[in-house]
Parts: sequence; C-alpha cells; structure tokens
Amino acid sequence: MTVVKRLDASPATYGLGLAGGAVGAFLGSTYGDRIGGLTRPGTALLWTTAVSGLATAAVGLADHVVVLGALMAVDGFVVVTQSVIAVSLRARLIPDRMLGRVTAVFRTLSTGASALGAILGGLLARALGLSWRFLVAGALVVALGPILFRWLSNRIEATLRTQQATEETKR
Repeated sequence: MTVVKRLDASPATYGLGLAGGAVGAFLGSTYGDRIGGLTRPGTALLWTTAVSGLATAAVGLADHVVVLGALMAVDGFVVVTQSVIAVSLRARLIPDRMLGRVTAVFRTLSTGASALGAILGGLLARALGLSWRFLVAGALVVALGPILFRWLSNRIEATLRTQQATEETKR
C-alpha cells in the first residue's frame, strides 16, 4: 500500500504534509543557536536526537497527512537544530588548521551512513512494510542516541574545559 493511499490523501496533499519538514528545518535554522544556548552542547545534542528518533518512529504510525506534516516539522526542526549546534561546536573544538579535514571526514561518514541507511530502510520496507522502516529507525535512534551522546558529551565537556583553562592561562 502506498503512503498516499494509507493516509487517504492526494499526492499534492501528501506533498504539503512533507513540506512540514521544510518548515521545521527553516525554524531550526533560525532558532537552533538559541536552543543550543539553553543547555550544555552534549545535552542539547542528546535531546535533539531523542526527539528526532521519537518523531521518526511516530511517522510510522501516522494515519493522517496533518499528523505526518506535524511530525515532519518536529523532525526537521530538531535535525537542523542539531546540525547548527554540532557545526558550531566543531568550529570551537577543532583547531583551524584541521577544521577542513575534519569537516570533510564528517561529511564523508555521514553521507555514507545515509546511503547505507537508505538501502537498509528500503530492504526493511520491502520485507515488513513501509511503517516498520520508520518504527525501527526511530527505535534505534532513541536506543543508541543516549549511549553515543553520553560518551561524546563527556569528551566535549572535557575539551571545552581544557580550552577555557588554556585561554585563561594566556591572559
């Protein structure tokens, strides 16, 4: 069954529902720095990951195009907010002479992971149905996000403290 049939929507209406993701992404790019400033970077990255995972899983359960649009908006908002926080953090943590190389490696790994995820998601959707792809992906993000960001957050905080101490010593 196609998504359009499942949501009982026309292709144009479905497209408008997907546009919710663009609206959320725009708002994330506008307010991401403010959201990131409300807490420590690692905590902000953890929460945006958790919300993205929950929104992704909920897309698999969406039964109306308006619900789909709202979930896509939430996911778009937190994904772009996370990107704003991560790119800003990378610029703070990585020495200028290495920033280009680190950014290139990050993009290579994330693009490769996206391609692999698309293949695995397609296989999962073919085997179990379209909804399962979103449910499984969301559940994996929610389950693995805290493990990854707890480990990462400790390193971020330690590096920021070291940088701050070094700057204070220079004064």
